[in-house]
Amino acid sequence: MKQTVAVIMLLIALFQSGCASTVTRETLMRRATRHSLTLYPDTTYYCGSRRGFDYFFIQPAGPTTFRRAHCLRVRESVDPMSDRFEFTRQRNRWRVLVVSI
Repeated sequence: MKQTVAVIMLLIALFQSGCASTVTRETLMRRATRHSLTLYPDTTYYCGSRRGFDYFFIQPAGPTTFRRAHCLRVRESVDPMSDRFEFTRQRNRWRVLVVSI
């Protein structure tokens, strides 16, 4: 019984975090510009802020059989985002993060 409760608690923790990797601002910028000079550059979206983190989604362009999308988060205290908004899963509210190379 204790093992079942422990497994359920672990699954709840994983689902609540959204499985987003916590990275530094520098790592986010590096991943966001990784394919910017290729034929199919990635698009990075700002998804909003929640519980002290800014959430980002990197969507690969073109044939995606070799690359997958990434969900990343950066601590608000180290991220110089302006005009933050509450995290949302509605893609029409996400903003494209413009990254200069």
